[in-house]
Amino acid sequence: MIILKPGDNLLGIITGSVDYYISYVDLKGFESGNTMDSLTTTLGETILLYSPNEGVRQVKYMSFRTASSGTLSLLFRTNTGQGIVKKIFYQCDVEAGDIVEYTSDEGFRVKNSIGSVKTDTNNNTNTFGAKVLGQSNPLATTLTTLYTTPADKNTYCTSIVVANRSAVATTFRVAVRPSGAAISNEHYLYYDIPINGNDTFTATIGITLSQTDIVSVYATLATLSFNLFGQEI
Repeated sequence: MIILKPGDNLLGIITGSVDYYISYVDLKGFESGNTMDSLTTTLGETILLYSPNEGVRQVKYMSFRTASSGTLSLLFRTNTGQGIVKKIFYQCDVEAGDIVEYTSDEGFRVKNSIGSVKTDTNNNTNTFGAKVLGQSNPLATTLTTLYTTPADKNTYCTSIVVANRSAVATTFRVAVRPSGAAISNEHYLYYDIPINGNDTFTATIGITLSQTDIVSVYATLATLSFNLFGQEI
């Protein structure tokens, strides 16, 4: 999932002209939908989408129809306060008439001019693929790191699953520690949540983590398995 925070811009490096369409929502207390439709014939970097002034902007869908062969690259430009940092997160070779699509659920795919999905033979890079972020079977009554956001990424956590492998009921906790801070009461997302024996707790959490943020877990008994899923940006 592609998330833009204040200070981020989504750009493209296009060889040749391209029609593009972007659909996104702004998340700030309430959800509001917006769309963008445009055409660019400029070679080099072209800003496709700006970040919001407040909250976050979630890209739901993108489509690029190319007019010529070449390489299509998408990158983030982030203002770190110490200068602009740019990083390519998707790149593919295209032919005239190809369509490159992105959806927040499935990521990127390339279609030819008649709509057939092309085989990925170009070492395409998609850093937004959903994956297992962390798995842990913590010791009893021990706060344990489930996942640490890499120093060069942001992470969108989609869901967490807790499985009780024992017939004995127990409880668990989940916390987010910004920048690896020492645990404090305000960090907890779940606190002493009961889970029955041989039961599973599943939650769609939809939170965004910044660099070096840590997700920590805690189990009253050493019989719980924690799985965190999401996407690294």
